[in-house]
Amino acid sequence: METPEKIPLDEAVARELIPCSVCGAKGAGVRQVGGKKHLLCAACEARGRRWTWGAIVALVVVAGVVAVSRFRAKPVDPPSPPAPPLAMVEAERIEKEIVDLIQQKRYRDAAAWLRQLLQQNPGQPLLNLYMGQCLINLGYFELSARHFQAAMAGDPKDEAECRASLGMALQSLGHSAQALPFLEKEFKGSSFEKSRQVLLAECYLDLERYEDAIKVLQDKPPDLVNLRVRHRALLYLGKPDEARKVFEAADVPPVSRAMSLALQFREEGDFAGALKILEEAAAKVDPKSLDLLHLRQAILQVHVESGDLARLEDEASELAKCLHPITAGEARYYLVLGRLMAGKRDVAVAAANEFLGTMDILLGLLRAESLMMQHLAGTRKVEDLVGEAAKVSRFRANDLYFYIALATGDPAWAKKAAESTPGHNFPYHAIQRLLKK
Repeated sequence: METPEKIPLDEAVARELIPCSVCGAKGAGVRQVGGKKHLLCAACEARGRRWTWGAIVALVVVAGVVAVSRFRAKPVDPPSPPAPPLAMVEAERIEKEIVDLIQQKRYRDAAAWLRQLLQQNPGQPLLNLYMGQCLINLGYFELSARHFQAAMAGDPKDEAECRASLGMALQSLGHSAQALPFLEKEFKGSSFEKSRQVLLAECYLDLERYEDAIKVLQDKPPDLVNLRVRHRALLYLGKPDEARKVFEAADVPPVSRAMSLALQFREEGDFAGALKILEEAAAKVDPKSLDLLHLRQAILQVHVESGDLARLEDEASELAKCLHPITAGEARYYLVLGRLMAGKRDVAVAAANEFLGTMDILLGLLRAESLMMQHLAGTRKVEDLVGEAAKVSRFRANDLYFYIALATGDPAWAKKAAESTPGHNFPYHAIQRLLKK
């Protein structure tokens, strides 16, 4: 057995014999930190400086916080009593654990850590960036936006990621006019540029800038997102034949093709044709798949538009029993619409209360639906819904006005819903029937 060569630390680093204690990188950039025996490369040292802010030394943590990292699924209350302060190395260990949780998509666990840390350091940029990442992935778009704004204000290094994430959060809420300024500027050389372009195209669509939406992605590969944007833009530009051809020769999943073509049939008033496409697609997919749930949701929209309230009641009631919470919540929303359309307000209120009893109303995916259900349950006013309608694109505002017309019985709101509907966007046909009453 050979005796290990004894060489000075600097020479060992220069010869790439010693790895960074965090990322494992080797090279002359690795250095001893603070006289301690752990070594960091330049990138990890810089990141450590971002994480190890001045107040971290005074941060107090107890066993309750440590327990959060042991696979707890939900956030915990602030700990008490305090334990001794954390050192720099301990702070770096916590950051690594948070990053690991995010990479494992254990966003609730990571958010539990971050909630504790942000109570002591609410303006710390990196903590806010991590919390924003967790919240946007959990569907809390409005809450995530606040953290991305704080992160961007505190550290310009994260501008591209924060701007892209802010644009995504606001666009997901339907607040397209607010999202646009965060998406229009290019992220040159950034990995977020492709995401920005897709989000910008979606934003242009919602703002009814259809030609701009097509232009953003015109030189991009004809992937599913690109084709969906092009189909929808052509449809609302009044070019239905061109829109129908978008998916003819495209190599896309059959369910995606069926959903887009059924949407076009439904908007054109061919409800039987739309149902045929959706039901044939549903018969060919895995009965346990999310694809089937999406197809069944699309079928409910056809029933709303056609006025087939009996089938809407039956199929929405059945879909509300599924285990996917967002799908079940949306099904209960359609139950409410159908019952209000049938003049059955009492049972509609019951469905609204069931929705509120099973849904987290802070979730952004069903924000508008939650507001409407709260109104029907008596905890929101019409003014709250009108305020939300003013923030969202017309593609979402008409849903709110249609609901107000049904809930109040005031035909003026049906007229407002018709005026706010782009093309024949859902629920165009149901609105037109309401106007004729």
